[in-house]
Amino acid sequence: MTSSIAGTELVSATANCGCEAVFGTINDQFSKHVAGYKGNNVVQRGKNVEQAARWSIPDLKDFFAEYAASVYQRRHHDGLVMPGFPDLRLSPNEAHALAVARSGYVACPTDITLREAIRLVTVRGGNPDNQDEVAATLRELQNRIDAPESWTTTDRRRRARDAERARTVARHQHRAAQNAKETSRLAAIPPLKAVPGPEKDGDNEPTSRRFDLGDLTTLPVWSPGNETQEG
Repeated sequence: MTSSIAGTELVSATANCGCEAVFGTINDQFSKHVAGYKGNNVVQRGKNVEQAARWSIPDLKDFFAEYAASVYQRRHHDGLVMPGFPDLRLSPNEAHALAVARSGYVACPTDITLREAIRLVTVRGGNPDNQDEVAATLRELQNRIDAPESWTTTDRRRRARDAERARTVARHQHRAAQNAKETSRLAAIPPLKAVPGPEKDGDNEPTSRRFDLGDLTTLPVWSPGNETQEG
């Protein structure tokens, strides 16, 4: 399951009433039955309720997906009715099938296409706060064959693969440029010169390593009780 963010009208108390009603239904039908449920009121919260929690976030995500597909989408809702049949209640699955049969499939704009529509309205000199202009731009995007919402799974994979290839090429070009700079820097450093070794005499020993003990100067050595002793 995925989620997206959609903009609503400013300073409108009823803009999100549908979402709040859904949250209340989910709270009554699903959240209250999960171990470790805290609720939204500390007065009615159980004692040490944290100790009863045993599910991880991935587990809760799987449970909620099963609840949405098996319970919520199949339950008849009071707010879903068929025109001309006020006493008939529909489930979300039945209402969706009826709407598609009557009007065809219309992709719901995601946060990506909504931001793109607002950007296009701004670039064209329109008013991004005007809902009619944004709606017209959204319809234009939906009619474009290259719009994100019209992409198939194959198109998404192809575009992701092309983007990754482009990033790989850019990394290789950057690495090649860095290597060229390093090569130029090393080429500018002067090479090392060989230093000649010490001269050698007939015994094949460097003259700087040979010395005669007789050339050493005798130095006086001090010893207790014998101040005239010499070494």
